[in-house]
Amino acid sequence: MKRIITLSLFVFIYFGAFSQGTVPNAGFETWTDTVTCTSWSSISVAPIPPFFPGFYGMTRSADAHTGVYSAKLQTKTIPSVSTLPGVTTLGAVDLLTQTVSGGIPFTQRPQTLSFWYKYQPSGTDSMMVVILLTKRNTSTNLTDTVAIGYFTTGTAASSYTQQNITLEYVMGANPDTMNILALASSGVMTDGSTLYIDDFTLSGTVVGMSNETMKARIEILPNPSNGLFEIINTNSTEATFRICNAIGKEVYNGSFSGRKNLNLQHLPKGVYFAEIINGKQKTVRKIVIQ
Repeated sequence: MKRIITLSLFVFIYFGAFSQGTVPNAGFETWTDTVTCTSWSSISVAPIPPFFPGFYGMTRSADAHTGVYSAKLQTKTIPSVSTLPGVTTLGAVDLLTQTVSGGIPFTQRPQTLSFWYKYQPSGTDSMMVVILLTKRNTSTNLTDTVAIGYFTTGTAASSYTQQNITLEYVMGANPDTMNILALASSGVMTDGSTLYIDDFTLSGTVVGMSNETMKARIEILPNPSNGLFEIINTNSTEATFRICNAIGKEVYNGSFSGRKNLNLQHLPKGVYFAEIINGKQKTVRKIVIQ
């Protein structure tokens, strides 16, 4: 069956319709149809009647925090294929390589991303929302991370709950691109996990860099690399980490103090997120396998 399934990607991004300092269609009010949301993209597997009903990683829902609609993200197991996550992003999703790329033009330095959500996990599953600000480096022709922020939880929320993500800035420059990624499953994808998400807002302004103490303690080098990295904890205390691919699936985890070599050459090329917990502090880094 895998050979006859067609993968389609819904990407509807209108660069001229919003300010380069806001989240477009932040309340998920504008849709072309029940599975195509303006400015947001997802993944889908086309139906093959009567054998296969299809899969849509994002659907329109009338269960909204404000307004008429919200986005419903639901993880589903497709027999003989895989378990696919409920997902939406301002960029583009490639299901075959399990990568997320792109985003929207964006030049501001916000302090906080806020949103409202409801969540019903299956088993030990957890949801995740990530915001990533980047800037093209004209000297190296690579994309540099300006700031990153994330929230993840496995706790159910039966009514709409507000969450605020504080961005961690690792560069003093302004970005040129923003991407937001929301996932109904992060780590172990489990059939039935459902996330409703609504009303994204950005607030505040950051000058300089944030969380500098934590940044000074944790380094991942070289980055990008061919899959061979060294993770360095300069204060030598015990830290734990996990690495997830761009659609939230955990692909590696461990603990270390001082230095640890990571061999990720078995993973496909693309963007990954490393979550590091050092005592009571958490940080997340973008790493790239070329």
